[in-house]
Amino acid sequence: MGANGGRPAGLGLGRVGSAGRRRTGSAGLLVVLVVLLAGCVTVPTTGRIERLEGQQQSCQNCVNVEVAPPAPGDDPQQVVDGFLRANGQYQPTYSVARQYLTRESAQSWKPEAGVTVYDGTTVLDADEVTLGGRVVGKVAGDRAYTASDTTLAQRFTLVKQDGEWRIDKPPDGLLVADYAFAQFYSSYDLFFVADGRPSNQPGAVQSPVLVPDPVYLPKFRSADQVASALVKALVSGPTSWLAPSVTTAIPPGTTLSVDSVTITDGVASVSLSDTVLSLPDTQRSLLAAQIVHTLNEAVAIRGVALSVNQQGFRVPESDPTTLVVPTTSIPTQLDPVSPNAGNQLYVVREGKVALADAATGDLRPFAGDLGPDPVRSLAVSVTDTDLAAVTRGGTTLVSTTTAAAGARARTVLSGVEGLVRPQFTRFGELWALGRQDGKQQLWRIVDGKAQRVSAPELEGREITAFRFAPDGVRIAFVEKDGSSSRLAVARVNRGDRVDIQGLRELDTTQTETPQLKHIRDVGWIDATHLLVLGSATAKDTAGPYAVSEDASTITDQGEALSWDPVEVAVLLRTQSAIVRSSNSQTWRDQGTTWAPFIGDVQAVAYPG
Repeated sequence: MGANGGRPAGLGLGRVGSAGRRRTGSAGLLVVLVVLLAGCVTVPTTGRIERLEGQQQSCQNCVNVEVAPPAPGDDPQQVVDGFLRANGQYQPTYSVARQYLTRESAQSWKPEAGVTVYDGTTVLDADEVTLGGRVVGKVAGDRAYTASDTTLAQRFTLVKQDGEWRIDKPPDGLLVADYAFAQFYSSYDLFFVADGRPSNQPGAVQSPVLVPDPVYLPKFRSADQVASALVKALVSGPTSWLAPSVTTAIPPGTTLSVDSVTITDGVASVSLSDTVLSLPDTQRSLLAAQIVHTLNEAVAIRGVALSVNQQGFRVPESDPTTLVVPTTSIPTQLDPVSPNAGNQLYVVREGKVALADAATGDLRPFAGDLGPDPVRSLAVSVTDTDLAAVTRGGTTLVSTTTAAAGARARTVLSGVEGLVRPQFTRFGELWALGRQDGKQQLWRIVDGKAQRVSAPELEGREITAFRFAPDGVRIAFVEKDGSSSRLAVARVNRGDRVDIQGLRELDTTQTETPQLKHIRDVGWIDATHLLVLGSATAKDTAGPYAVSEDASTITDQGEALSWDPVEVAVLLRTQSAIVRSSNSQTWRDQGTTWAPFIGDVQAVAYPG
C-alpha cells in the first residue's frame, strides 16, 4: 500500500497511510494531473486503522483497467459511460476520453480543472444522458479535497459527428466514480513551514515547524514517479486554504531542472533550477527538510541528493563528500509533533490537580498552588513546564509553573463567563475561549498578557471545545448547532497580527460513513487526524472516531462496555488516549476496546 508512514500509533490505531486514511480524497492536479503516485491502496470506511510502515512502492497486485475508445455505432448512453470510464484512470492528456467528445469540445475540455467524485449511474432520455446519484467529494485545482454528500444530476448533450454520437460541451474537470477514485488515486502530505512569531514582533524567538498539507494525486507504479509527482507538487506551493498560514523555503519559479526524481539505493536525486542558488544556509536547511519529509513519508528514502545544473547543491545537513542529505540529519524540532512533548497525565479530582501514573493510575498531588477555588478544566504546556486551569466556575484562568514546588498561580484572564478547556501551543502560547460582552471571544496569552484574537468567522457560533493541531497552525472546533453539533477546522494566521481564518465545516454525516451529528469533544491523534467523541443521535452512546482533517474518512475506534464519554486527552508522542465519561470514570485504550482506568475524575489533560 502506498501512503505516509507517519500516522497514528496509539489507540490501537497503529499507523495509517495517506491513502488508507480516506474513504475518498483530494486528488492533486498540477497540469492535467501531470504526474502520478504509486502503491496499492485500500480505502477503509470502518474499522481500526492498522499499522503501516513506510516502504518502496511496487503495486504489482493493482488492477490495471484499460480504457477503450468509442466503438462504431455506440448509442449516447454507451458514449457517456465510456467517457466516464476514461475519466477514471489517469492519462497524461486524457486522449482516450477526448475521443468521446466532439472535435471542438475535445480541444476546449479542461480535465485539470478538478475532480468530482461520484456514486451514480447514467440514464438515457432521447439524445440526452443524465448521470444521477451523489457527489461524495470534490477536488479543486490546487489538489485540496472537500468531502460532500450532495445530489448529482449532470446532463450530457450529444450530437452526431461523422455519423457517430459524441458529447458536446462536457463539464470541465474529471468525473470519477468513487470506486475508481479509491483504486487510482492516493493521498500524500506535502510539507510547508510555519513559525510562532507574528511579523510585528521581531524580537520574538522564531520556532519553525513543518506543517503537513494533504493532497490527492493519481497513482503510479514506481517510486521514482511518486517522488517526481510530490516534488512537483511541493514546488508549486501549498493549497489555497493553507497558504496564508505557511511559507516555503522554495523560491518562486523553482522547477525541476530534470523533469523526474530518481531513487537509487534509497537516495532520491532531485535536480532543481538555479533559483535556489541564492538561498542562505537557513533557507537551504528548510528547503531540504521540506523535500526530505515529503518524500520520506511517501517512499521511505534514506536521503536526498540535491543538485543544480548537474552540480551538487550543498546544504548544512549534507554529507561533505557526497552532498547527500540523510533523513536522520533533519532536526527533529521541525517535526509536526514536537519531540519535546511531555508525557505526564494530569487529572482533576475533587477540584484539585493531581499527577497520574500512566501504568498504575496512582495519583500524587500537584505541587503548585492554583489557589483555593476548584479547578474546572486544565491545560499543560507541550514541554510540561506550565499548567493553566479554569477556576471560579469558569470565569477565571490562572497559570503556574510545574517545575517549582509551591509556585503561586497568577491570574491571566478574569471577568469572563463560560471558559472552556484552554490549550497551550508548541509556541508557548496559551489560548482561551469564553464569553465576554455577550459573545464568545478567543484570547491568546503570551508572557501573562491576554490579547483578543480576531475570528470573524466564529461570530454568532457557540463553540463548546477547541483543540490545536500539534503544529500550532490548524485548530479544530466543536460547534453547537441547535439540538446537534458539528466539527470544523480553521487555521491560525501569524502575520502582522494573529487571527483565525479559513473556517471550514467538516461533513461528518456522509451516507457511507458513521453518522456523527452529536459531538462531545475533539483532540488531534497526530498532525492530520482528529479523535472525535460523537454519535448519530442524542440518545445514542457516543464513541471514539478517527476523522481525517478533510473528513474523507471516519473510522470507529472501538467501544467500551458501558460509558458516556465527554472528554478526551491524547498523548501525541504515542497517540495514546484517555477518555473521561460523564460519571467521572476515565478509560484507556486496550487495542480492541477501552478499559476502566482512574475513577472520580472531573478533567484530564496531557501536555500540548
